[in-house]
Amino acid sequence: MTISNLNTLPGMGTEYNLPYLNSASTLAKEIGRIKKDSAEKRMRGKENFNFFTAIVSGKSDKVHIEKYHSNFLAYLLDPHGMHDFGGLFLKEFFKIIGERNNELPDEKSLRLEREKPANGRFIDIVLENSDWIVFIENKILFNEQPNQMSDYFEFAREKYKKGIGIYLTLNGGAPPSMNGQKPANENFQIILLSYKEIIKWLQYCSEVEEIKEHKHILVFLEQYISIIIKLTKSMNEEARSIRKELMENKAKTLEIVKNWGYFSMSIETIVKEVRDKFKNDLEQKVNEELNADRGIPDNFSVEILQGAYLFNGDEDDGDCYFGLGFVVKKDNQWYNYGGKGHGGHGNGITLNNISSEGSDVDKANALLLEAQDNDSQWEEIIESTANNIVEEVKRIFD
Repeated sequence: MTISNLNTLPGMGTEYNLPYLNSASTLAKEIGRIKKDSAEKRMRGKENFNFFTAIVSGKSDKVHIEKYHSNFLAYLLDPHGMHDFGGLFLKEFFKIIGERNNELPDEKSLRLEREKPANGRFIDIVLENSDWIVFIENKILFNEQPNQMSDYFEFAREKYKKGIGIYLTLNGGAPPSMNGQKPANENFQIILLSYKEIIKWLQYCSEVEEIKEHKHILVFLEQYISIIIKLTKSMNEEARSIRKELMENKAKTLEIVKNWGYFSMSIETIVKEVRDKFKNDLEQKVNEELNADRGIPDNFSVEILQGAYLFNGDEDDGDCYFGLGFVVKKDNQWYNYGGKGHGGHGNGITLNNISSEGSDVDKANALLLEAQDNDSQWEEIIESTANNIVEEVKRIFD
């Protein structure tokens, strides 16, 4: 399959489109290869075998998404939670925070809330009493939404006398909305926290006598520490490899940087073309197999849904969070068979163990882009994906 429709980009003629599309295509393929090699390396090392991977089965690895980490952190930090350790975990966490802020609330006085509403947004984790708020915004794979942390501090100043806002990332980066500034009110402080410090906190907890005597708790903490170490290592290695690829292709990189607007439009064009071809080929293959199966009534069919072509980094934006999916149709109307997605009418589409959610939308695009010029690889993806969908449809009639 070749790149076509070169005149579709606004304000650009064919002579300008072609170089940007070719540069974008070449670098996108290389970056896709890097991500694929990284995933295969993790698989060879059996690095995905972990308790936390198991409990979010079906969500892929892809399981390293903020909400799952936030759920776990909130579970431990809740001084009134079901872990039966009271404020012990929170007390150890405050030792980490106390290195940056000497004034902290009494942990026993705090109540924890997940996804607390705040002026039209939802704060990941909030610990509060009548005077204090300690909130955590957790960012692993996603970027800060526009003005997110500054809006949260505004909310905090309106409701509480004192507060600490913690911006948690893999490497301790700063939120762009704060622009390096401290909150305007001296009673409120921002703390930049990395997952290395989360590991340090959990290691502190592992040394507490009350926890050490419970081996299953230690294993639980060790498994989570392992997840964080591998995730940080994997993402840093991928980032280094991508930077290296960009610098080794410096001429193309400079060309793209100088024409970033055209480049981004070129990427969208490439992705749209390969995704549209995949949708059409897959839909045709699935319905051919359904028609050939005598166990499936003739009035049943499948429609492939594109969802988001690209992920915009906002996990709360449903329109840009979910990619490829499918729905089952009866007499050309969506049919509710109890599927896991699309209101029970269908499901997401997994490509070679890459899910259809969040940043995996872009990884799936890279896989398809890599396969587009290899007929056998393309047909293999179509065949395996179609088989998975047909098997799910068959279960309706078992």
